[in-house]
Amino acid sequence: MSEELSTISFYKRPIVAILFFGHKFDAVKGPAYLLSEGFKSRDWDVLIINASEQNMELLREQINSLIRNEFDLILSITPIPLTLTIGDKYLGEYLTRPVAIWFVDSPIYMSSEQLEFIKKIPERSLLLFVDADHTKLMREAMEANCPGRFLYGFMPFGITKNIDNFLDNDNAFSNHETREIDISIFATLDLQMNEFVKNNDKYDYKFPYLKSDRFQSQYNSIQSLAEEVIDSRYGEDLVSILSDQFNLEILFNDDEEKEFLQIFDSFIKRYRRLSLVQGILNNSSSNGLKVAIYGTGWQNLKDIPDNCTIFQPSPYLEQFKVFCRSRAILNLDPNWSHGVHDRVFNAISVGTAVLTNNNSYANQILHHNYDCLLFDSKLKAIENLNLLKSRSQSLTENAKSLITIGGISWNDRVSGLVNFAQSITI
Repeated sequence: MSEELSTISFYKRPIVAILFFGHKFDAVKGPAYLLSEGFKSRDWDVLIINASEQNMELLREQINSLIRNEFDLILSITPIPLTLTIGDKYLGEYLTRPVAIWFVDSPIYMSSEQLEFIKKIPERSLLLFVDADHTKLMREAMEANCPGRFLYGFMPFGITKNIDNFLDNDNAFSNHETREIDISIFATLDLQMNEFVKNNDKYDYKFPYLKSDRFQSQYNSIQSLAEEVIDSRYGEDLVSILSDQFNLEILFNDDEEKEFLQIFDSFIKRYRRLSLVQGILNNSSSNGLKVAIYGTGWQNLKDIPDNCTIFQPSPYLEQFKVFCRSRAILNLDPNWSHGVHDRVFNAISVGTAVLTNNNSYANQILHHNYDCLLFDSKLKAIENLNLLKSRSQSLTENAKSLITIGGISWNDRVSGLVNFAQSITI
């Protein structure tokens, strides 16, 4: 960051607006609230806007307040709120000062609509990503189309400290022998994946592009590499692997074919999570482990064993109650190779063991078979599952120190964001 930018400071008491969309970032108990509390503790004025608000009169009043006031920082947790139309303009087009957009989980890839929107965001805005590689194609598209226009930052999920303020549950840090569920899983089985499994489809049926003349000679290699990504190469994506093996400018010579590759890559990563859950279910059934899945779509999956119970998605705060009833949670971030979901830290904060995929960021904080169980393949995850009953209690005891270290709480995230904001706000 340049010296000029780093010396810019606020000329008045800072004001921040936090925009979010959906229950996942609950303004009362979730990350939007936790972020706002962090800013308020620094004497920042805060306006929180829920862009999914059904009371349109209230939403319109909040939006008008946002447009009227010169906010020093707009933190939009996803791009969706800024794409709301006010009159004939995007909300984002009304902004005259730099903003920060926190790309929490999506979009992974840059569509033409998103690119048009991005071009309208004020220059020197800060774009934050929870994972350095998760959205790399999107960042590359931004830089190619808007070179030097934005600042980029890495803002991984934070841990919810002082959980007693949010949860009244006697089971936190309880003996694992008394917990009713051995492992809980939070994941969605989307409609496309559900249909693929139900119909026992093949890749070339779901993606006939693969059988076209353009891909015929590489079809077997692409399919083989896709299987490797699903079973064992958890830290990689198909796009990067194909880039190493083929000349992609020859293999994919126009935008339509490149977009197809991105869609296929996303499909493979989601199938990787499904394949892992299926392997966990099969193994847990033979080992007598009780499993709970929280998410939509799973009730339509064939051959759900009797030891598994399916529940609807759990709101942010309610997840802590689930953690307290579980020996462990299974976490797989299908697209991340440098980041850890806040679910990992939140489970640890109430004494629940964690099985999660390994990556370069996880390696900096977590220690396999000491404070968690890490895996980089389906086989390794299943092996870890077999350690669960004997190791879950000691893992949580060892992991207690993680929730006291600096750098990973929501307050730490706010500190980092404030430092960024100080450098980009006029």
